[in-house]
Amino acid sequence: MHIYASCGLWKFDPLKGWGFAVDKNKRGRVLYMELTSSFEDLMRMAFEDFGIDQNLVELDGNNGNIGVDNEKSNSPFREQDEPSSFPPRDDTVSSSESSKDVEDNCNSNGYEEDDVLAISAKEDDSGKSVRFSLMDVVKRGETFPNKTMLKVALEMSAMKHNFDYKVVKSDKKLWYIRCKYNHCKWSVWAKGLSSSTYFIIKKYVADHTCAASSMNNGGRTVSAKTIGGLIMHSPAIGKYLTDADVTKWARCQFPGFKYDIRTTNPAESINSALRTPREYPVIPLLDSIREMLTRWFFERRTRSRKHTKPLTIAIEKKIDRRINKDKTFLVQPVDEYPFLVRGDTIDCLVDLDRRTCSCGKYDLLKIPCRHAIKAGLTVGRAPSSLTDNMYSTSTWRTAYKETINPIGVPEDSWVVPDDVRNANVVPPESRRGAGRRIKRRYETVEDKLRSSQGAQEKKRRRCSRCGEENHNRATCDRVI
Repeated sequence: MHIYASCGLWKFDPLKGWGFAVDKNKRGRVLYMELTSSFEDLMRMAFEDFGIDQNLVELDGNNGNIGVDNEKSNSPFREQDEPSSFPPRDDTVSSSESSKDVEDNCNSNGYEEDDVLAISAKEDDSGKSVRFSLMDVVKRGETFPNKTMLKVALEMSAMKHNFDYKVVKSDKKLWYIRCKYNHCKWSVWAKGLSSSTYFIIKKYVADHTCAASSMNNGGRTVSAKTIGGLIMHSPAIGKYLTDADVTKWARCQFPGFKYDIRTTNPAESINSALRTPREYPVIPLLDSIREMLTRWFFERRTRSRKHTKPLTIAIEKKIDRRINKDKTFLVQPVDEYPFLVRGDTIDCLVDLDRRTCSCGKYDLLKIPCRHAIKAGLTVGRAPSSLTDNMYSTSTWRTAYKETINPIGVPEDSWVVPDDVRNANVVPPESRRGAGRRIKRRYETVEDKLRSSQGAQEKKRRRCSRCGEENHNRATCDRVI
């Protein structure tokens, strides 16, 4: 429920009698009230919105013999020099300010200072004990660049001072929160500025009157998004990145050439492949590794022999995707080898002789980016001639050319020297951890079969619209 309230003072005119003159500086306010709010809550909200100290105001809720003229009472707005047609009355002030206080405010230029309205005493006007006042968190009239920054400030305050709040109303232009406990008066009312992302604090009650013994949780905790933002914008991290060499953390400034930078950790991959043999003794473990590598080399050797294209399978697919993305690019020759490629989000300078591009992708991975491919096709150079030799099919075949042969002699027939056979090998000194030693993961029958048979080829997923791989129906852009 919204209630309109105007601020001003009562003035007595010898000819027209008593009249209420609106303060042009403070003007009017629209107060939001809940159905369960009391008259004291209404007065408190009016004092806060108009920036009035309750201790300096004499309030009388009795209207006496005042009569209201229907013709002029219908309009909520009045000019300052236009008194209403109220009959004469006593000098008792019934407005929300005393006459002297309002006259001083009316003669001032603009609003009075937007200080936080907070009671620093041990008890508020209703007699409730004030546990603590948060006068340094936000201030009435304070602005925030957006709603997210406002939420972060209140989340940090709630975590620091160990309290919790609930959101009463929240939308794109309003954020109203109050203490989680209904009898507590702490609340914040923020409103979004028109045609802007800024939020301004319109109302703020800094006193917490809730009892610490009634809390049923440890207070509000900061969200993971807020913590991530604090880490990203931490001055300590900024100093660390400044002191460190930029080539160590910026990929575009990396001086070397790193192949397959997105692969997983090889140690984790080999541990996953040897999940079952890791529990074997040394000799069976080595034999299992030999068997696995023999199988891998044979599969890749066979696959590379069947592949007839100049580049490996993964690189051929990558080149094909990039060719489809550079159809709208425009190439402007600068010299024999340098080209300026336009049409992307940024204009890129490509040098086919040095195999570089200002986007940085070609320099790092040595695979022609979409700009280099477009520049090469313009002068009749195939993408395979612009790709580093490490991605060629011939290099792929050479890597798996050698074979890993099994040991042809049984273990019982091995000839082991006596000094090796009689050597006493003791395990390294180590401290056993407390508790029962157990396996980290118990394998099922399927896991054991999968480990013994090797990795099975994954089922290829195809688009149900065009039948191609690497995408689905929702992302399909093929012309049919």
